[in-house]
Amino acid sequence: MAAFIGTDGCGIQTVDLYAIASAGSKALLLLRESLDEDGRGRGREGLFQEHIEGAGKGDETEAIQELLDLLLGAGAAALNIIPDRNWNVKSPDEKRAKVEKLHEIVAIAEAHGLPVLAGTEMNAHGQKFVDEFDVPEMAPLREAFVNGALILYAHTVLERAGGMGYLSAWARQHFVSPRERNAYFAELGRNAAPAGAYGVRDLGPGMTPDEVARVLGRGGDR
Repeated sequence: MAAFIGTDGCGIQTVDLYAIASAGSKALLLLRESLDEDGRGRGREGLFQEHIEGAGKGDETEAIQELLDLLLGAGAAALNIIPDRNWNVKSPDEKRAKVEKLHEIVAIAEAHGLPVLAGTEMNAHGQKFVDEFDVPEMAPLREAFVNGALILYAHTVLERAGGMGYLSAWARQHFVSPRERNAYFAELGRNAAPAGAYGVRDLGPGMTPDEVARVLGRGGDR
């Protein structure tokens, strides 16, 4: 499991949520130390992996909430998951445990208003073109992953066209809660045709969300 920590819409750090949560308070302390007061990572990417194995085991159910609170406070904006790592495994016991945790973390993310994204490993050979969302282990989560993709698509379009992405001042001005923002960006992503979404020139932060939706719905002026 990995959380995107977005600061000003760009800074990203990934952390293994359950590995840190199960490692207990020591790993949480290390995470805190790796973030500066603005929530940005200090470039200590290997910090957690070096220490987690030697850290004492704790109650991950309790620790995961503390960890998420910490990440949200540092600017976490979404949860990124590599699906195959969490269900497509050979050992039945390991698969059962991972699928249970997969469903649990998606539910936790949705409860916190965090979009859920399907990630992949770009440096690994033989990646699937599309994840298997129709298998029994993934089917109940398909809607969450589709909404996450729509939100990310709309964020990309708006950030590129007018600096109005998911974490922008424009988005914060118009959407008080993450749920409102998620609903708008998901709907925008669903309705913005790819042929007209990129290169639009008539978008700007002075526009209302309804005006933006109308522009992207008709393809924009290129």
